[in-house]
Amino acid sequence: LRRLGVQRKLAFGPWLRPLLRVLARGKVLRGTSLDPFGWLASRRQERELVSWYRELVDGLLAGLDARSLATATELAEAPREIRGYEGVKAVSAERAKAWVAERQAAAPVREAA
Repeated sequence: LRRLGVQRKLAFGPWLRPLLRVLARGKVLRGTSLDPFGWLASRRQERELVSWYRELVDGLLAGLDARSLATATELAEAPREIRGYEGVKAVSAERAKAWVAERQAAAPVREAA
């Protein structure tokens, strides 16, 4: 509704409950090609964040040793700071990514040979 210019919360009556039940049952479609909301920027960002985090953890595990454990643990906890909805989440995600990149540049975790 924000795309249509609605900037405030809307109040709906009990007549909307059946529609909400249908939407709740459609939750099984999440992540599939049938997901009606999968094309939204926020959902695309969520999928991108998952792949970013998997790559981060794979890289951390590849170079993990006793000396790098503390740094790797700290970097792996970075997604805890990604919170909020829509724009707030986008900003916190970019901030977390920048922080991880900065920490990796300052104290790189060794890559496995």
